[in-house]
Amino acid sequence: MVPAVLGPGNFLQKEIQKGTYSCVTTSHWRVFRPSRWQRIHCLSLLPLACCNLNTEGKLKPIAIQSSAGNEGTNELMRRYLAETTYSSLCLPDNIADRRLQNIPNFYYRDDGLKLWTAIDSFVRAMLGLYYPTDDEVSGDAELQRWIQDIFTKGFLGNSRSGMPKSFNTVEEVVKFVTMVIFTTSAQHAAVNSGQFDYNSWVPNNPLQLRRAPPTTKGEVTMETILETLPNIGDTVEFIGLSSVLHKKYTDSVVLGSYPEERFGEPEAKRIIENFQEELSSIEERIIERNATLDVPYCYLKPSEIENSVSI
Repeated sequence: MVPAVLGPGNFLQKEIQKGTYSCVTTSHWRVFRPSRWQRIHCLSLLPLACCNLNTEGKLKPIAIQSSAGNEGTNELMRRYLAETTYSSLCLPDNIADRRLQNIPNFYYRDDGLKLWTAIDSFVRAMLGLYYPTDDEVSGDAELQRWIQDIFTKGFLGNSRSGMPKSFNTVEEVVKFVTMVIFTTSAQHAAVNSGQFDYNSWVPNNPLQLRRAPPTTKGEVTMETILETLPNIGDTVEFIGLSSVLHKKYTDSVVLGSYPEERFGEPEAKRIIENFQEELSSIEERIIERNATLDVPYCYLKPSEIENSVSI
């Protein structure tokens, strides 16, 4: 496999000349059907590169997305991981910690908390079938190894993160699984689905700066702003990228749908049906609310949320 970053002494131009990396434009994306991305994993979108899976089964980077380099990327990841906490991943705790409970017209919070509650109820009922008591949780060796791996390998044993290193009660498992489902479904939709709406006006979130940010207040002019923002060509590329990333697959699976029917027990199927009914109720309330808004907030409509991260 070709490394995702250039090693010491290597230069991008040399690697392009050797064929290790290739420059692409947004027009190249049109040859790939979204369903193929999902089913065959033809492309893998990575922080540093977009990679093509060739006929030999090897990933070949075809587009570089970051100029931070190996050390810079590691430093960014180190800083982010050091600041990531369990509570920041749990929406009710996150909202409370940031004192955002009473901010008016905060639709992400309003819709997100409804979804969190629905997912929590679903997880609580489903786990109750298999873990009726706390002893069932503490005595499950595989479950304990799973959370221990997440704590040690995912969070590098950082106790300050608040990430659990073991499960002692059913309630602890319910909260953790709810967090995982919410993060990979609703939270991802809230962040990903609005990319094009937000990034299509490039000054909102420029993916490139042609000049260093100012260090002194009061010296910025319209001329320096225009010199700093991406040029027209790069702007078109960034808008095209945002358009690709925010689109849904034609064969997407929405939150609460389980076409593979992994649960065959009648009680489990009933719990899934109850979850779907609650999601439908949330959808109706969001539609009713949005009818009164000049700019509707649609990113957390259950029908717009995929069952898991899919880009």
